[in-house]
Amino acid sequence: MATVASSFLSYATWGSVGPLTNAGFHDFFGVGFVYMFPAGMALVFTMRLKARPGMMTPHPRVAAYLGSSIGLAAPGLLLIFAGLPMVILSCLFFFDPEALAVSVTMADTSVGIAINNYALVWAGGAITGLILAYASGNYAYTLLGPLAGYVAGASGFDVYMPWQAFIVGLAAPLAAFVVYEFTLKRGIDEHKLFPLFLGAGSFGMVALGIFKAGTPRGGYLGFEEGAYAFQHGEISLVMQLVGIGACVGAGVVTALILSLILENTIGMSVSEDDQIDGLDAKLWGLDPDVVTHADSIPRG
Repeated sequence: MATVASSFLSYATWGSVGPLTNAGFHDFFGVGFVYMFPAGMALVFTMRLKARPGMMTPHPRVAAYLGSSIGLAAPGLLLIFAGLPMVILSCLFFFDPEALAVSVTMADTSVGIAINNYALVWAGGAITGLILAYASGNYAYTLLGPLAGYVAGASGFDVYMPWQAFIVGLAAPLAAFVVYEFTLKRGIDEHKLFPLFLGAGSFGMVALGIFKAGTPRGGYLGFEEGAYAFQHGEISLVMQLVGIGACVGAGVVTALILSLILENTIGMSVSEDDQIDGLDAKLWGLDPDVVTHADSIPRG
């Protein structure tokens, strides 16, 4: 069901003749239907499933959750950085006879513009991420910073000036930080989709609507008049806000329907004891990712 919903959303918000794109919503890299759509689903699922035992408040059977390994996360981040330029190339069209490069939304661009902006948002995000990591004492921001810069800048890789991309990258980790701290203080057990996709993603959509308002795009090359005339539409802040609402809202509606189906069939959650013991241990005999108080008692 989520696959069908996100496919329709990609038509509406990503292809150059989709209804929202054609009307002025701009999303070069598909941030809306790839990232913000599942974040909308997470809004519903997080509320229904509640926090894991011992994650946000003390629990008599859970001493701690094992932290993520920066030794594994850092190489993963580098792999993402190395692989995404290939995806950027897939979002470009080249038309004869001059090999004119336009983005999937039919905005004038080039390989150099898109790749340069990609590098600059990562650089800006890395700088602010390092500052946040030092100030907060949380090393995770060292990795979240570049990712936040990427998510925020991805919707406009094709149209940003280099300085604009760098500023967006610098500011994006702050948006993620604000959302992360907001959810943490309220005991909301979701530490990735909300800060990165709702925080940095929404910030990037809004920044694009401000920086690049009036940029021609939409339609399709070869059409000179009519509803799909090449570059007849322009980026606007209003349509960026509409696009955010459509992408997040589609996720919310999809998750509500799925929740209704799951709750009345296989169920959505397991018992608290099974969560604490770990489903990996229960189903597969693997070590869980929690340390119980019993495990922490010295033996011998």
